[in-house]
Amino acid sequence: PMQVCVALNADQPVWYSLLERRFAYTSIEMVHSSIDEVLRYYQRFDDRALIKNDQITTDRHISMVLSCHRDIYGSEIPFGRDVIKKASMILPELNLIVFDCWGHYVGHHICLPVKRDLYQRLKKQKTFEGYLTAERMSDIIALHEGVFFCYSLFAANASVTHSVIIDMTRSLAVIEKKGKYLVVCHAPTREIMENCKKLGMRRAF
Repeated sequence: PMQVCVALNADQPVWYSLLERRFAYTSIEMVHSSIDEVLRYYQRFDDRALIKNDQITTDRHISMVLSCHRDIYGSEIPFGRDVIKKASMILPELNLIVFDCWGHYVGHHICLPVKRDLYQRLKKQKTFEGYLTAERMSDIIALHEGVFFCYSLFAANASVTHSVIIDMTRSLAVIEKKGKYLVVCHAPTREIMENCKKLGMRRAF
């Protein structure tokens, strides 16, 4: 990442993991705070000068997300582009791609809107890719109930993680009749589980 290259001559060099595709250049990586604290003092974490969250709108965005998803999650079955397109049309604020100030891709968040009965069937599937189709995406906001299925998340560093979580939480906060919705995360990688644990989030795997 460009941030790593720029910081090579810094007094305090950055940490970078080629395997995990992650880097750290601030003490934020060491913060073990609750989600409430992150939201209350989000200015401490939210550096919009270095990163920008965009809604997923182009084929180029989708190609970048799918390529990263295959690398991180090890998916063998291709995931349909039309699924992400449909989800982005229904939930534009929850389907994000993140770029740094140089325009390099550093993160994403994919949230699929599905009905509860589909989610119950989905839990029994060994693989999701062939089961989730564009036709199975539903406008759960119009229906006033359903499941926000957080299918894929990647963040190159903790600043990106906090930025995505803050934007996601703000979007969910304005949803009415919250008791009729579920927020479910697909997290097969240990790093995502550890991030949720640090933020004090309740998890189901």
